[in-house]
Amino acid sequence: MNISVSLVALPLLLGLNACAGAAPLPPKAIALSNSAAHNLARGDLDRAQAEAKLALEYNPRFIEATFNLGLVEFERGNYAAARAQFLKARTLNHDLPWGPFGLGLVADATKRLAAAEGYYRDALAIDPGLSEARINLASILTEQGKLEAAYAELKKCAEVAPQIPEVWLSLMKLGIALNRFFDLDDLVSGAALHLSKPEASVIKSMRLLAQDRIGVYIRR
Repeated sequence: MNISVSLVALPLLLGLNACAGAAPLPPKAIALSNSAAHNLARGDLDRAQAEAKLALEYNPRFIEATFNLGLVEFERGNYAAARAQFLKARTLNHDLPWGPFGLGLVADATKRLAAAEGYYRDALAIDPGLSEARINLASILTEQGKLEAAYAELKKCAEVAPQIPEVWLSLMKLGIALNRFFDLDDLVSGAALHLSKPEASVIKSMRLLAQDRIGVYIRR
């Protein structure tokens, strides 16, 4: 399984209690941070950076803006600068997962697998439903040859975020690698239920290719 970090390093849209301080954020700061997240998603890093920085002028303890600024640096490959922003986010509020998640992204991208695994687990200990961290954790476990553990993490992810095609695709690949051939029909059914037809068809085609390759019976 090979899931690119960029697929799951998603920009953060604002929740209403994003600021670590007690005072509520001005609506303009919220709008700027959300616009930065949207521009990050579309690849306009210069505008996203400018908006995140301006949002932080309203309150330097604005966690979402701090995280998104870190993502700008991460996408540019400026890992030291990204790490500094993610460390700041973690310091601002240890009860939110974004700091350790961002630190995991940097460790992941710089091939420090053990450190990345630890950071992703820290993020999941705070928010078990953070599917991006769980997908990345599964990718790290796969790189380390811990296929059963990776499969278990992706199964959890399929339960809470079944709309993500990469989860089903990776489960199918791992199921074949682990010789879990009679799990494949359940994966095809799950993909068909939660994904669009073209995406679900890819999962089904993988099942059929596996069936042809191994020459064993798989329920239709």
